[in-house]
Amino acid sequence: MSKRRCLPFIKPTRRIPVRKNPNRRIKKAENRGKINEKRVLEALRRFPRPSWVSKIRHSDDKEDRFEGKDIVILTNIIGAIFLQVKSSIRGAHKFKVGRHGSNPRIEVIVVFDFEPPEVIAERAWRILGGIFHRFLLSAEKQTEGQAA
Repeated sequence: MSKRRCLPFIKPTRRIPVRKNPNRRIKKAENRGKINEKRVLEALRRFPRPSWVSKIRHSDDKEDRFEGKDIVILTNIIGAIFLQVKSSIRGAHKFKVGRHGSNPRIEVIVVFDFEPPEVIAERAWRILGGIFHRFLLSAEKQTEGQAA
């Protein structure tokens, strides 16, 4: 009778955990942000705009990175006003509490993935109209103060 040979007990090799690239999450969020910025810009250009708006453009790298501006709206009366596009309420809150939140010409709009362009445009124009009227009122108060 032949002796049955058993394989010696082999310890399973320890599986080395594969670390996911932490930058992957950041890139995914950046892509989501860029897509939402384009959606807002297209919505603002596609739907009727108020008469006080002369031009709408995407911000350049300096404005976006250092000044916290995503979309620039040039007006006939008060100059430029700006929109910062965020994909989450938490991101909007962090922006408002951060270093750019104190600028009265920058307003934040939160855009969700499921929103149609007409809803985005309506909300964006309502926000921008609020900034515009706030600056008009402050300009009127200044002229009244100078006249008195």
